[in-house]
Amino acid sequence: MVGKSFDTFTPLGSYLETELDPLNARIEARVGHVEKQNSPINLMIVPIKDMVAYLSSVMTLKKGAVMREIG
Repeated sequence: MVGKSFDTFTPLGSYLETELDPLNARIEARVGHVEKQNSPINLMIVPIKDMVAYLSSVMTLKKGAVMREIG
């Protein structure tokens, strides 16, 4: 495991987007109704493909694995 958190601190819900276009997706974060982050993922400092490449070089990524970008 590269990172860890308390069990109740993971911001994941029961909904999984299966038709997501990763080239046009956005990262949005809110605390209550206050927007804290709203940005396209193509503006991330480390591209998703580089994160996947790195993680898969240091651990086995299994079907259903969750990778989180926190920043």
